[in-house]
Amino acid sequence: MKKTYAFAFLLLMASVSFAQDRPTQPSVREILNPDGTLRLDRDGSYSLDGFELILDAHGRPVATPKDDAQTQSGSGNWGTGFNVPNGLDDAVLALAVYGGELYVGGSFTTAGGIFANGIARWNGSAWSAVGTGISGGVSPSVLALAVYGTELYVGGNFTTAGGTPANNIARWNGSAWNAVGTGISGGLSPSVLALAVYGTELYVGGNFTTAGGTPANNIARWNGSAGTASV
Repeated sequence: MKKTYAFAFLLLMASVSFAQDRPTQPSVREILNPDGTLRLDRDGSYSLDGFELILDAHGRPVATPKDDAQTQSGSGNWGTGFNVPNGLDDAVLALAVYGGELYVGGSFTTAGGIFANGIARWNGSAWSAVGTGISGGVSPSVLALAVYGTELYVGGNFTTAGGTPANNIARWNGSAWNAVGTGISGGLSPSVLALAVYGTELYVGGNFTTAGGTPANNIARWNGSAGTASV
């Protein structure tokens, strides 16, 4: 499953085929402390490719190489990935730092013992929900995160975010959820699989045929106020 999402992101990057300065998603390595905990001072989205996000004995999120994660999860001092009562009950599929907090997205319903539908945040000492999270759709989940402008954009498979109608993409300003136009729709199981900021626009990739009511075959762009089909 994770490989599918990684491939979708690479496909998005290839679609935005400019000669130079293509958008990229940096590795989580760039915000790792020596003990594997994560720095919260660099806003942006980060790839977990090659890493597993697990909880240490204190409930802190720790990124560790996948082979090491399997060894540590069986040591008694670590959670088994996030499939444990004191962690998240499904894999983390997206990761971002926004406003001095770590945001994780997936298809989970709890984070660090608190209810969190598909998305949760860590402030350096405790987990908390992001409003009421996301819901609706087939297997509601968060599959992509991106910091664009002053907001965190959230993509995936859902129809509401924080109780607000939002078709597969929404934005969080630190205190409230808002829709992104009319969102994306159309096709079989419409969903957002990747988000990337390029220049002054946000590019959206996934499975869909319309974005904001505009025909768009699986990739579109958002300029902060309106969506258009990609070039």
